[in-house]
Amino acid sequence: GKDAIDFRTFKELSHRAWTARAVEDALFFVLAWNMSCRAGSANDLNFSHIQWREDCLHLTVPKSKTNQRGAQRGMEHSFSVYANPLAPDICCVLALGVKILCTTMVREGGAVFNTTQKDTFSDWLRTQENLDCAYSVDPQHPDIGIHSVRKGSLTWCMSFPGAVSVISALLRAGY
Repeated sequence: GKDAIDFRTFKELSHRAWTARAVEDALFFVLAWNMSCRAGSANDLNFSHIQWREDCLHLTVPKSKTNQRGAQRGMEHSFSVYANPLAPDICCVLALGVKILCTTMVREGGAVFNTTQKDTFSDWLRTQENLDCAYSVDPQHPDIGIHSVRKGSLTWCMSFPGAVSVISALLRAGY
């Protein structure tokens, strides 16, 4: 399998995406990390699946790899995502705002991304060099791919004893 991306590498890659003005890749990356979901679930996100409730965004993934029809998921099965004013490079709320204000947001059916965004992001990820990935067998040459994002965010969440239960983290990641 692929190496997990550690939090430091996540921040570095997110900064690189913003610096390169790759808005779509940056948004895809921070959403996939914060949702801890499969790349396909992040790719299928639609503007109708995003709601602002009280102090956070609720992102609903209506179907998953294991539940293609989306039966019994509804709005009660959503990911809560909060703004990060201290680290704008990794803030989902800011990334979504930049996407809405600076790019063509109206796609067929209200999709946030085009149908090939996960492949575009995967290609961009493969071009990144000089990463010092903590979870890699060979930190100077990590074997990272699109699954490394989900794997890394889940590993990072579970690295804080008592903060998040393993079951909650696994459920959020869709395992």
